[in-house]
Amino acid sequence: MRSEILIKISVSILIMNILLSNLILTSYFIDSSIQTQSDNKILDKFSNFESPKSLNDPPYESDHLSNYTLSVKLHEENATVEGNLTVDYYNDDLVSFNRIPFHIYPSGMNFTQKSGNITIYEVKTIGESQTFLDFQVISSEHLMWINLTEPLNPTERISFYIHFNTTLPDGGIDRSNYHGTDEGFSKIFKFAVAYPMPAVYDDKDGWNIDPYLQTGDPFYSDMAWYDFFIEVPIDPELPDFIVAATGELMESVTDSDSTIYHYETHLPVRELTFSASRYFICESILANNVNISTFFLPKSQNYWENFALDVAVQAVTLFNETFGAYFFPTLNIVESYTNYGGMEHPLQVYITESIYVYDDPLYYLELIIAHETCHQWFYHIIGNDEIDAGFLDEGLVVWATDYYFDKKYPERNLYDNYYLQYEIRHYYSIEQSPNKINQSVYECYTSGSDYWYIAYKKAPMILHKLRVFLGDEDFLSSIQLFFNRFKFKIAWLSDLEESFEYVYGKSLDWFFKPWFNNKFLPIYSITSGDYDTNSSVLNITIKDRNEEYNNYQYFQQLTLEIYDDKANTIFSNEIWINGTTFLSFNLTTIPDKVRLIFTDSVLAQSIPGTEYVEFVIPKRILNGMPFFSFFISMSFGIIFIIRKIRNKKK
Repeated sequence: MRSEILIKISVSILIMNILLSNLILTSYFIDSSIQTQSDNKILDKFSNFESPKSLNDPPYESDHLSNYTLSVKLHEENATVEGNLTVDYYNDDLVSFNRIPFHIYPSGMNFTQKSGNITIYEVKTIGESQTFLDFQVISSEHLMWINLTEPLNPTERISFYIHFNTTLPDGGIDRSNYHGTDEGFSKIFKFAVAYPMPAVYDDKDGWNIDPYLQTGDPFYSDMAWYDFFIEVPIDPELPDFIVAATGELMESVTDSDSTIYHYETHLPVRELTFSASRYFICESILANNVNISTFFLPKSQNYWENFALDVAVQAVTLFNETFGAYFFPTLNIVESYTNYGGMEHPLQVYITESIYVYDDPLYYLELIIAHETCHQWFYHIIGNDEIDAGFLDEGLVVWATDYYFDKKYPERNLYDNYYLQYEIRHYYSIEQSPNKINQSVYECYTSGSDYWYIAYKKAPMILHKLRVFLGDEDFLSSIQLFFNRFKFKIAWLSDLEESFEYVYGKSLDWFFKPWFNNKFLPIYSITSGDYDTNSSVLNITIKDRNEEYNNYQYFQQLTLEIYDDKANTIFSNEIWINGTTFLSFNLTTIPDKVRLIFTDSVLAQSIPGTEYVEFVIPKRILNGMPFFSFFISMSFGIIFIIRKIRNKKK
């Protein structure tokens, strides 16, 4: 009976023109031992996809990408997902490989009582003469190495499949999990970064084989072609599963005890994910040529219904206009159990179900949806190494999320007294720790830096500071150029800087080097001030007391004001401070004090409530002699005269 059902499924899939050359079925479950699609078929699939966002000149070479087909089956009773990953691996690097690593992350995820795990059953080549490939699983590193029978040289391909079984961790904690109950209409199964995921080879690190870390988002993936099959069980006593998954649903086939869904991404993506619940409520709308959908539980309906979908549409619309087109046909916003606000994956993002614990649940829901949606532009379309440079996508996304709120709610005047500038200025006085942005997660561990602070706070503030300097037009043009240059590729901080420099027309090293690479903000101090009444010239010295502890001098524009002894402003202007700076001013009025004010986007180390530094000008009398010197001289003179008088009396 099972074989007949699977044959029926195979016929249905062929009728729907799914371009798979060989779907091998077993009596137990869909086997992903699918023979590799030819390059011509991939190109045909791409050219036949009729969408206004199809790329006439795609920024990648279609035949220079790897191809993956992931077929999985959810076993509800024990919260496991059995699967096959069919791999057509293309070596686009300049070195030969004798083995290829794959991440197996679930064993590193948090859980309540039942830990996650991936068991590898077998790895076998595809073709007429199938060969078992040796593999080693290093559990402590959440890694699997597959040994090749012969070197894989540059521009060559190898095809094999991996038969595996994933145990989802329990508890609503990490990126993959199962949680909730049928009685409460709240059970969700979430499958994310939960299959053998190919590691990235680059010129910087070689193979990037970092384990699953609890700090940041420890992921780094190349673009590839993906096909996705998901089988979920049917229980006549329970509602059917509703599945949210990466890609466009092409077909579903149902038999007596299961439903199989087939999804296509139509364009390369970096990974796949799915979530399934019998209790999801789904809302969808076609906007900006994207089928945008929300999936949420009944208990959250009061918050999510209509509102979440509207937020997603507005976010996609703004980011399309601001950065560049979202090329894909679908985007899912999915409620999930997690101990963080949300998590991004290609074409699908997860949002915490715990928004009700916040003072303003709707504000927080909007914040997380806008944030995770923006990750489709920065992390997915433009990729980056989130372990070595996680601040890059997070910094851009946090900046863009604030930009979204400013555009949607202009009456709030978000950038007047911008909240981030105060957090950055006061950080050291509270935390007493260094805060260099351009460092890896590992460097944060060793340097004592707070990754969350530098990625989600300081990095977006530095981008805002750059926006203030460049102006909106040049700043946004630079982001658009960055997007167009690096879509479907991997980008680094230097690539972002080069995009800004191209638009600005000059080097911006003076900005990027100190603000992204120094450990400490400047501590400004006016160390000396002298007013010459003869020449009416005030000379002052401004010093950065942290200069010796940083690698680069800061260039920054601040407001300097000078007051007379009645607190009247006699000078006010913007000045540039470059490390230790000497300044002279012609003043007809005798100055009393000088104040360096931290306005707008100025960043300097300070304590809460003190947003300036001040210096009182020493008084001068008797042809320019400083009052203090005059007082000392007079004191010594008086002492000398008193002693003379006493000596005469004696």
